[in-house]
Amino acid sequence: GVQLGDVLEAVDGRKVGSAVDYYVSLLERSAGDVVALKLVRDGASATARMTLTPVPKPDGKLLASRHLGMTITELNDSAARRFQWDKHGVFVLAVEPNSPAAREDILPGDLWVSMGPHWITDIDKVGRLLSGIPSGAPVVIGVRRATRRGLLDGEVRLYAR
Repeated sequence: GVQLGDVLEAVDGRKVGSAVDYYVSLLERSAGDVVALKLVRDGASATARMTLTPVPKPDGKLLASRHLGMTITELNDSAARRFQWDKHGVFVLAVEPNSPAAREDILPGDLWVSMGPHWITDIDKVGRLLSGIPSGAPVVIGVRRATRRGLLDGEVRLYAR
């Protein structure tokens, strides 16, 4: 197998000179494919075979809690009717005290509909959008709130923790 310190020279006979070359060599591959690697280990030539595995999906619930202090769930049909919303989104179930969400007055019962220019379609989308966000990064979210006077739409800038 591949060891710490190995230098990758080729994937399935294709020379690899950079991380981009490595990435491009795997673009047409799928999980389960086996690729042959040519390596340099301690100055000597070596080979290895690697079975590709799927990239795990980022956990949207975990990342929303970790970065923003919100517990979220998928939007169900009943909540969609309440919010007069025919699109997707995620429902805020709870907000951690003193979290980024709490500091910007996000409330349990709010509907999280967007993040920057992206519509929130489901929790998986939240995971993809929040993965890789560093601590302190601004996160602009669109929120819809049901009140006694009607529906309020707004955007809030949170700072990831």
